Amino acid sequence: MLAPFLLMLSILGMPLICWTLNGTIIIASILFTGYIVYIGDHIPTLMLLPEFINGYYEEIYIKPWCRIGPYCFGLVLGEILSNVGRNFKINKILNTSLWLISIFTILFIIYYPYKFAKYGYDIYESVAYASLHRLAWSIVWSWMIFSMVTGNFPLADRFFSWPPFIFLSRLTYGVFLLQWLVYSHFTISNRTYLSATTSFGAVMITGIYMITNAGAFVMTLLIEYPTQSLLHIYQNYLLGSGGDKRFEIRPSALTNDQKNNPVKLTAVIRAHI
Repeated sequence: MLAPFLLMLSILGMPLICWTLNGTIIIASILFTGYIVYIGDHIPTLMLLPEFINGYYEEIYIKPWCRIGPYCFGLVLGEILSNVGRNFKINKILNTSLWLISIFTILFIIYYPYKFAKYGYDIYESVAYASLHRLAWSIVWSWMIFSMVTGNFPLADRFFSWPPFIFLSRLTYGVFLLQWLVYSHFTISNRTYLSATTSFGAVMITGIYMITNAGAFVMTLLIEYPTQSLLHIYQNYLLGSGGDKRFEIRPSALTNDQKNNPVKLTAVIRAHI
């Protein structure tokens, strides 16, 4: 519900309000997460060890207001990409430096919890990591996506444009929706003690990965593709492929910027309805 509301503000000529509200939500999420961790003396991130189970999952991990920051930053990335296009050039030294910083940040976020588990942490360290690591993760990945989409890292762009990756990328949202159901069912329905060995973890993760991807593929065929087809038919109708001439918008009447920018095209369509 958040994305349509914010994008509607932008389409209706209120981008300052839209992105001010978006930034406010990001800052509020950081502060609120840090506050919950501080008053509850919670762990910095989810660690499935008995001594670290203290309510983090129930009070932070699954709460949308603690996870909304990366989502809002993704909206910012989408807006930037829709405006700059694919030909935005970045200084090579700056581009390389930001890539190195991004890779270092990703590795830091992944491996720093090892320090928490082995050597402990204080409350301020916990607050800082818990409130900032998700947003930092989204920022560095957004930068790498921006760099590749704008053609400033062609090697990575060719690698991630490999057709099997494109196919799998279309399943990611379905996997996101299904994986917790599969994992929760496996965990809750288990009635015997399971040793947390590396081999068992590899088998479990592989099985969950295969089941969720298969389920996401079915969801794509039954929901996503039919919906996209209906939207495409509706768009063609509005752009002059047939139907009531009062709602017809000829492609020749659109500028190249409007044709290539989904936000601006949507604004034109809405203005003619």
